[in-house]
Amino acid sequence: MLFSLLRSAATNFVRLLASDREGEVVGAARAILRVLKTAGADNEDGFRSVDGIPWWHAMAVFCQDHSARLRGNETNFIDDIVGWSTWREPTPKQAKWLQSVYARLGGRLPP
Repeated sequence: MLFSLLRSAATNFVRLLASDREGEVVGAARAILRVLKTAGADNEDGFRSVDGIPWWHAMAVFCQDHSARLRGNETNFIDDIVGWSTWREPTPKQAKWLQSVYARLGGRLPP
């Protein structure tokens, strides 16, 4: 129930992001952040994309797409993360390694 309400609110705000009016765009961006915080998310949670995919999964898929540039044991590591990252978070050590590989391959880290 909460997820469908959040999705509905986010859909309306995303439409406002395309507005010609600067005030509507800024207001929509701030409203999205308020809705996410109300739902219990904060910057430490590592926001998910609009379709609900965790940021670390998107990073792992990016790395997998650039697998020709991965080093020896990175290939297995990235393949493993892609396989399970939609249903569990990486450990702090795994997250650090993933971010390192992602940045080396040219990905942009979240602020």
